[in-house]
Amino acid sequence: MNILNFKKEAKDESLFLGGAGRICRETFWIWLKNSDFDVITIGDFNEELGLESVQELDDRRANF
Repeated sequence: MNILNFKKEAKDESLFLGGAGRICRETFWIWLKNSDFDVITIGDFNEELGLESVQELDDRRANF
């Protein structure tokens, strides 16, 4: 990677642990609407709720 092109190649990513909970879902939604992050990931013990959260948020940047 050329150091001069670092800015173009870098991706902004964020991880929300415990993201399937109601409070974190709201935070996640606000983050999606007000940031330019490329990838935002929900990490939660409950896979079913995590996937439900991603589907509910309906944004290509969100994943579980």
